[in-house]
Amino acid sequence: MKLKFYLRGLGIGIVFATIVLTVSFHIHNDASQLSESEIISAAKKLGMVFAEDATQTENNTQNTETQNTETQNTETQNTETQSTETQKADTQAEETQQREPEVKTVTLTITNDVSWRMAGKMLADAGVIKDGNDLYDYYNAHYPDAYLQNGTFEIPSDADLDTIIKILSTKQ
Repeated sequence: MKLKFYLRGLGIGIVFATIVLTVSFHIHNDASQLSESEIISAAKKLGMVFAEDATQTENNTQNTETQNTETQNTETQNTETQSTETQKADTQAEETQQREPEVKTVTLTITNDVSWRMAGKMLADAGVIKDGNDLYDYYNAHYPDAYLQNGTFEIPSDADLDTIIKILSTKQ
């Protein structure tokens, strides 16, 4: 066979394939146009968290912290007005609490958009650690290839940075 027959067949095949694909792309694009609201609802259904939702969660946390502080302030005022006998009993109870520190657990929920810095800030806001950047710096220095896992974690209030990173990087 001659070369010109091969080239003619190749050219016809390329033109035919181009026509078929052009028609199919036009048909496919017209049928699959989704509105913005449909895309957002599908993303929320799959678990996407928007910045507005995250700020509302942070505001709720700050509001509860403010309420807890106000409650503690009113309790302090009430204890000042009690008699000296009650104050002595309170000081004895405080001394026993100081001997045996109470370990509280903090519930921390990690989603896809939370980084180690944000997790540190959340723990600092909850009072588990002093500074959120400490967690990030310790993570970079000691566990640079540990991944932050998604989920809800219970973190003891007396946990050190090493324990916190191990808890947050372990799948549940």
